[in-house]
Order: sequence, then C-alpha cells, then structure tokens
Amino acid sequence: MNWGDIQIESLKKMFLNTENITADNLENYKNDKKYKTYLFAMPQACNEAIKHIASRLGTETEKYTLEYSEENIFDLGNYIPDMRKVKRIVCPSGVKYRMITSKVIQIDNWISGDIDIYYELEVDVIKSNTLPTKKINSIKEEYVTMIPLYIAGELYKDDDLSMATMYMNEFFNMISSYAGENQYIDNPTINTIYRIGD
Repeated sequence: MNWGDIQIESLKKMFLNTENITADNLENYKNDKKYKTYLFAMPQACNEAIKHIASRLGTETEKYTLEYSEENIFDLGNYIPDMRKVKRIVCPSGVKYRMITSKVIQIDNWISGDIDIYYELEVDVIKSNTLPTKKINSIKEEYVTMIPLYIAGELYKDDDLSMATMYMNEFFNMISSYAGENQYIDNPTINTIYRIGD
C-alpha cells in the first residue's frame, strides 16, 4: 500500500461513493470541493498515525556492519542516517560496549572482527508534495493498512463524530492487539511463595 492508496482508502471510509475512486485521479480530487480539504490535511494525519504505530509497535529492523577500527567511540548517526534507535549489537568475543547516548557507542577490547548493529528505521515522513507512489517502508505492511482508519477518524470528526470515533477506536484497538501478539515471556520461571503462619 503506497501513499496514494492510503489517501484513497481514507476517502472511502469518509464518503459513500457511487463511483469508484482511484489513486490515478488524486490530482483531480484535489480540485474537487468534496475531497480537497481532506486531501490537503492528510499528510499531517498520516504522520501522526505512523508515530503512534512506531511508538507502540516499533519500526522495521535493519542491520549495519561496523568494520574494525582502532577508534573506540562512534557516533552511529554518522554511519546510519536512517537509524531511529539501536535494538541489538552483536560483537566478537571479548569485546565490550556501552551506549553513551542513544546513538553514541563506546567499544572496548576491540582487536579484530566486525560488529553487527541491528537498529530500528527512522519513521517515514509524508509531506504535501510526497508522490502517491511513495511506500511507507519504516513500518510493517500490515501496520500500514491501519493508517486510513486514523486519518478518517482524525479528519472526519467535525462531520460525523460517531463514525470518526468508531474509526479511531478501531485503529487503537488494532495497535493494542498487535502489541499483545508481540509480547512474550523470555525464559519463564516459577517462583515458590512461602506463607508464614500466624
């Protein structure tokens, strides 16, 4: 689902159309008084939706390989411009590291070998001039399909509050559902609880 598809799906949630509206005609819809106000407001609403999703569900993970260097402090922002945050670091045996800030790392005892840094992607930002073919790559495709719910809920609240509320509730319920699926217990243990008698 690209940015054009997101806009069309959002419009479909807000309007009951007798004709089929398509992303191919988005430029025409921007001149249509029925749609244009909503289309111009969509980039901001889309960015809000992406941030809500990223804050609860995270963004897609990529890997960057830091090649051996005699330096021991690295600003990862200079190496990985699309990094939102570090998720995991895999070092050669004996190598120690610590994060000085969210993007600056200190590495000690690095004698040889490379270091793999797994990181979350920075969120995509939609602008008023973003092409309809733009894909939202920073979050999973299944999460992208939720964005029209948020857009419709946010932009339609002055027209039909009950419908807008329904869409917004569905959006946040889906996030909660996905967040629940992503939770797991690592190495579960059973603790014995002793009761002291009176």
